[in-house]
Amino acid sequence: MAAVAFAPLALGIAVGTSLAPTLARRRPERRLVPAGLALSAVADLFLGLGVGRHGLSLLVPALAVVGLGCGPLLAFGTHRVVSAAPARAAGRAAALAETGNHLGTALGLAALGTVGRVAAASAAAELGAVTGALSTVGAVAAGVFLLCAVANLAVLREVRPHERRS
Repeated sequence: MAAVAFAPLALGIAVGTSLAPTLARRRPERRLVPAGLALSAVADLFLGLGVGRHGLSLLVPALAVVGLGCGPLLAFGTHRVVSAAPARAAGRAAALAETGNHLGTALGLAALGTVGRVAAASAAAELGAVTGALSTVGAVAAGVFLLCAVANLAVLREVRPHERRS
């Protein structure tokens, strides 16, 4: 059942990563990544604020938009890290980027799962366990996405591809 519930997220990621190179022809990658994260934040915030009123009907479109917004980060994230490293450190940079991707996903799921479990327990009487948990998790995830978008703009804005020397 969980796989079916999260299929829209996976489809959104597939569409977002497929569209990212086309969008990069018109806009720089350094702007697409934070814009995508901001889009994901808006979708999560919409989910967090609206699920109490509209129930689970918001789940499918909101998760699809969250995935769509993550597309540029997934398409360009590792490339940005590796291209900023000197040639002799490219392998280490790629490994670090991939480790960060997996670690961030695992910690994010664990943290949001914990928040959801606590929210479900406290909201069971008022909204229902699932909608109460989704409201809280959506709001927290929106904050995390916005924080990542701002950090990306502030920190990675200055990263330029390292000149490769033969």
